[in-house]
Amino acid sequence: MKTDIDIENLLWKAQKFDFLKDENEKSLDALSKDIEIKKEKYEKSVEIDKQLSDVFYNIKILSELISKSNIEQIESFVTGILKTVFFDRDFSFVVEVSEKRDAKNANFFLSETINGETYNTPLKASRLSGGVISVVGFSLQIYFINFFNLSPVIFVDEGFAAISDEYLPYFFSFLKKIKENFGFIIVLITHDERFMAEADKVYLVEDGTFTVV
Repeated sequence: MKTDIDIENLLWKAQKFDFLKDENEKSLDALSKDIEIKKEKYEKSVEIDKQLSDVFYNIKILSELISKSNIEQIESFVTGILKTVFFDRDFSFVVEVSEKRDAKNANFFLSETINGETYNTPLKASRLSGGVISVVGFSLQIYFINFFNLSPVIFVDEGFAAISDEYLPYFFSFLKKIKENFGFIIVLITHDERFMAEADKVYLVEDGTFTVV
């Protein structure tokens, strides 16, 4: 029995199959990229939450040791660092203290003057950038170490990743000054290659072992 084969129909189906295959591959690629973008956003969000937790812990300690002279020192110290790093912004660090039943409560603000108007934003505000929060938290750590005369060694886990490229050179300059003037040692754990060129020593950790780069 002879069967006629519709060659044109077969070719059309083959072309349609190839088209659908290409479309599916494109959809998978787009989905993979979307997942990767969402993963990066989630990781940044987790890192900012961690930075906020560190800052709030520092704030709790500051509330316990705060006095009028300390307030002025803290404000001046953190403000100086903010102005050094964020050179094009008129930032200031502001501390407000209230007392209830012999207990002191401190509230911390980032103040910025824009066109003659001053705006105070609580450090807890989610609209503050991760880079600013990182610098404030790190500044408070340095103040604690000096205040309590502790060993000048700070371990930082991805703590500076949110600082944008525009401000990194000024932040590096600040790090070098505290290293040279106060003998600080900063141990930075990071995947961000922007910091490698500025480090005195770089160690690559892989599969539980490390090598000097």
